[in-house]
Amino acid sequence: MAEPAVVSGPAAVRRRARLRDHRLYAGGLGVAHAVVGVLVLLTIWEIVIRLLQPLPVILPSPTQVALRVMDLLSSGERWNDLLVSIGRVLSGFVLGALSGVSVAVLLARNRFVDRSLHYPLVALRFVVPFAWVPIAAYWFALSEFGKVFITWYASFFVIVFQVRAGIEAVPPVYAKVAKTVGMSARRTLWLVVLPAAWPSIVVGLRLGLSFAWVAILAAEMVNANTGIGYFVNYSGQFLATDDVMAGMVVIGILGFLMDRGLGLLGRVVQPASFAKN
Repeated sequence: MAEPAVVSGPAAVRRRARLRDHRLYAGGLGVAHAVVGVLVLLTIWEIVIRLLQPLPVILPSPTQVALRVMDLLSSGERWNDLLVSIGRVLSGFVLGALSGVSVAVLLARNRFVDRSLHYPLVALRFVVPFAWVPIAAYWFALSEFGKVFITWYASFFVIVFQVRAGIEAVPPVYAKVAKTVGMSARRTLWLVVLPAAWPSIVVGLRLGLSFAWVAILAAEMVNANTGIGYFVNYSGQFLATDDVMAGMVVIGILGFLMDRGLGLLGRVVQPASFAKN
């Protein structure tokens, strides 16, 4: 379990420089690929517009949608909708992450709890969050608790099962070695098991965040008078397709940025950093 010794000297410096250059090149190449993908999509979209010439209410042009995106981002009212949706997503997601990771650890390390809760959790996992939207409306009316409940529910189950799978995939020999050197069960969990399962935990959190976004948009379309989902639904009722697609673009950008931010946070933070020495 000991970390390899740090090699110093000119060779190590050159190796670190090559590794840094490789990461920069890979990052730049990834951005270039993303730009190419977006340009190809826009080109296909423009070709379809020019060939079929559909009515704007059926399919607006990329230029129309881009102009509406800029209008949305310059509108204080729309920024309020965005901030409201982000707040709802983050509230439910944080609750889902805390409860999901805790339950996953409990399931992976306690056979009695696992056998008692496994099948109910699996069954509830297949009840999609959209089914809870009308019930949340009955329980909470238009209050924020209903939206937070929906986003919590959407993120909780995917986090539980992904994190549990990551913990169970940690080789048992890791815990045996930790026990051999005198680590307590708590320190083994924080310093051995969770760091080894951390990549799977981060994947579960990123999936949970995406599920929370999908759920809040559905909830806002049905039971809200604010939020970006409400705006998309309201625009659709008045056949403002350019506004609908502009809202979709903004949602996609927000989701992408939040996912990338969570992935970066997952590379920076490690469970061992919370452990007491």
